[in-house]
Amino acid sequence: MNHKEIFAVILLLIVAGILFIVGLMAVVNPEIFRPALTTSYENISVIQAHKILDMNDTKVIDIRGLEGCGTCQFNKGHLPGALRYTDPTELYNLSNTLLIYSVNGIKGEWFCEQLMGHVYGKVYNLAGGWNAWTN
Repeated sequence: MNHKEIFAVILLLIVAGILFIVGLMAVVNPEIFRPALTTSYENISVIQAHKILDMNDTKVIDIRGLEGCGTCQFNKGHLPGALRYTDPTELYNLSNTLLIYSVNGIKGEWFCEQLMGHVYGKVYNLAGGWNAWTN
């Protein structure tokens, strides 16, 4: 073997060793590679919401069922791509960006607070809720 081949073998062994150690760490303590839980949310305007809707990983959550007939309200209109949820625990462990909205934004804040410490992505509440979106 020449010097280049010996160097290549040594380099390969070093890389394999590093990958082995990283893999072993992930098995022993998977929390090392898990992102931090979200601890705060942000109230945003309709203009900001439009920008967030353009992000690929955003889940839009309509919670208007907490304030009356959610199905009726949803069927009359909703934000693009919105899904209806009334139980924050159904969203626990998600790593997506979440855009939450209620009728007027107040229940949205409550819903966002229930998600804190249980999701990994950014969480936004539409200030003014559906009323702001439609005005």
